[in-house]
Amino acid sequence: MALGIAFGNTPAVLTVNPDGNASLKRVNPQDGSKVGRKLDAKTGRRDLQRVTPIVLDGSTRAYADYRDRLKDGMRRIACGPAESDQALLVFDGEPLLDKLKKEQKEAKPADSKQAVSDAPASGAAPASSAAPASSAKAPSLKLGKNFARMGKLKLPTAKLDAPTPKLSEAAVEESREKLREVRDCRSFVDQRKQEVWGVASELVGEPKGDGYTWEMRFYVLTPGGAQVRIMTTKLGEKPKTLYTLEAPVAARMGDDYVLAARYQGALYAWHLNSSFKPKSAVKRYGGGYPSLVRFADDNGELRLFTSQQVHKDDWRVASLRLTGGLPKGLSKLEWGDESRAEPSFARSGSQRWVSYHQGDRRKAQVMVQAVDGDLNAVGKPFAATAEGDEVYESLLLPLNDGKLYFIAIKKPKDQSAPELVSQVLTCKAPS
Repeated sequence: MALGIAFGNTPAVLTVNPDGNASLKRVNPQDGSKVGRKLDAKTGRRDLQRVTPIVLDGSTRAYADYRDRLKDGMRRIACGPAESDQALLVFDGEPLLDKLKKEQKEAKPADSKQAVSDAPASGAAPASSAAPASSAKAPSLKLGKNFARMGKLKLPTAKLDAPTPKLSEAAVEESREKLREVRDCRSFVDQRKQEVWGVASELVGEPKGDGYTWEMRFYVLTPGGAQVRIMTTKLGEKPKTLYTLEAPVAARMGDDYVLAARYQGALYAWHLNSSFKPKSAVKRYGGGYPSLVRFADDNGELRLFTSQQVHKDDWRVASLRLTGGLPKGLSKLEWGDESRAEPSFARSGSQRWVSYHQGDRRKAQVMVQAVDGDLNAVGKPFAATAEGDEVYESLLLPLNDGKLYFIAIKKPKDQSAPELVSQVLTCKAPS
């Protein structure tokens, strides 16, 4: 199995054999590419959000999703091959609302104190003022090669000897471009079909009067380059908080797909058909702020795992059993009063295991618990990390012969920097 590693700013792929032997390979981007540029404290910051491997013709490649925040105010959000800038979805430029606010500030009336020689003659047209911010050109939005960009509508050109037609307000609005900015995106790999698709949260400004009315569009970018809208949020003329789909994940569910993400502090999930169109209304699962969502196979049955924040430092593991659809509610696993967060599930042979962070979510000790088919705890848990270590993220994977592969990003209590660690666990569930 291949696992994408987003640790630091260099994408990597970890290949794990069924016996537990593993190798880590860093992805080397093309020279001069933006995905390969090195950012420092003087130039900006990169958040490498996810790396997704894909095996094509026996060769392992990777897709990288990242966000660059540059010191000059520019931003790059990109999802695509980790080796090149041929992205599925990308935005390069200054955030739209920041740009418009700056241009509105700079668009002041012309200074009325001019020299006499500069004053217009009687009856002549007055000196023009700066162009209004609403007519300014937006930053370039680049999409995949199969993805057409909406351009500017062309109005008929009047004859030279004809009077200039007066455009209606509606016609003026139609002549202006929509403003579009990808605020977040993720790449997804369908290894069975060897296809790549994406999910985007896109801010769109529709011309209205001298300004714009805004909405956030959430859509799937199919392998063929089509957009399939899955949700829209109206933001009005003066947006305040721009919520995006946070940490979206997806999995195969038979011939369909299930997509899940955090949105406005709750878990949202979509059941999509083979063409990525929603088969039912979006499901919202309340009950607390959700942590990362993971999908896992339980002998052919798909399960979803997450944890929800009940109080400040109190988390509870929750799960969904996905058997052809989305259930009405999450099932919380009642294993005691201690906080448990960031679960992952692995089935090796007939044994089922759940790992979780016990205690403080980021400074907790990772425990591994045997469970039955209904996810009831069986016996006592085992410790996978030492007390005092700060564990940022962890994952449990199944191996042959009842073994487990454990991988984590953690900072040991006597070190100042985090490290990527892994180990093979030999565990036996109580009978």
